Amino acid sequence: MTDDAAAVIDAPEIDIVVDATASPVAGIDHVLACCRSGKHIVMVNVEADALAAPLLARRAAEAGIVAKRDLRQDKVLDGEGGYTVYGKLMPAADSLAFGGLPPGLAHRVALRRPVASGEPVRWSDVVHDETGAAVRFSRQMETEFGPPGTVTS
Repeated sequence: MTDDAAAVIDAPEIDIVVDATASPVAGIDHVLACCRSGKHIVMVNVEADALAAPLLARRAAEAGIVAKRDLRQDKVLDGEGGYTVYGKLMPAADSLAFGGLPPGLAHRVALRRPVASGEPVRWSDVVHDETGAAVRFSRQMETEFGPPGTVTS
């Protein structure tokens, strides 16, 4: 046990952080620290959501998916934490400008073309169902929060 949240979040053996503090200040701090550390966070903190949900969602969206190794065409991605890709924090405007695939959509999608190790994975690189709820919601978020003229395909 520890009372040092920053040490837990920064620990390399920790992949997922759960915030159930009921403190909006602590919850926001934890989300931002997880974004900086590239960790997943599960929020069970209504107070932080009520205070800053749109801004926290935007910060969390400032991530893209990058190939861990050379990936061949038709390879099915296994999502963050798997063997094929990892999430990389970057400004949302940068990810949107080149059509970066959102982290939550990099699971069980096949590549249309080979992607080299270290290269970002784009929407156009994967076969995805535009009618699926997660894809539709992600596209809506890109449209509503992205800069004008954003590439979303």
